[in-house]
Amino acid sequence: MLDLQLLSLFALAFFTAVLIPGPNVALAVTQSIKYGLKRAIPGAWGFGLATGIHAATVFAGVGVFINEHPIVLTALRWFGVAYILHLAYGALTDLVDENASEGRAVSSMRIFSSSLLASLTSPKGWLVSILIYPSFIQPQLPYWPQTIAVIAVAVLISLATYGGYMMAADRAQTLFRNQQQLHRVAGCLYVLVAVGLLLSIFNVI
Repeated sequence: MLDLQLLSLFALAFFTAVLIPGPNVALAVTQSIKYGLKRAIPGAWGFGLATGIHAATVFAGVGVFINEHPIVLTALRWFGVAYILHLAYGALTDLVDENASEGRAVSSMRIFSSSLLASLTSPKGWLVSILIYPSFIQPQLPYWPQTIAVIAVAVLISLATYGGYMMAADRAQTLFRNQQQLHRVAGCLYVLVAVGLLLSIFNVI
């Protein structure tokens, strides 16, 4: 049995949290601009899977451990900065393999893993999960049915929201004349994402 009213409130709260631009949104936009919507879509699945992992981790109690040991979150942040800067270097130096079929296959997995890793190392994802998820569990009702429902709703919202950002960003490709320009723009956006993560580490934002 579920409290549908409480679940609806969670959906609204979580959608609002995901909709606010942050490192994940910037990465989703970057992927869509760089690769095009069709090839960037695996990134939305990466964000969705990360959302599910965040939620499952919090509901399993590990989120409490992370909350009580800030060093873990700090380590995740630094890992995220390093990974995003690696992506920026690849884009700015044109290290992306643009060969036909093989390049597309590799890029799809790379896009998926990039989204997954970036989201899992994002402080916003963990903080939102720790703060929001427990607030929408009704203690008088069975625990696991509620958690499964909340996780499912969160994953669907994540997929739809980041997919929507990708669709909007895909139109921006028409502003650039060639792939070289797209790589430069994507690299600069990656750098901005890394800077945003650095600022969050030092509590500037």
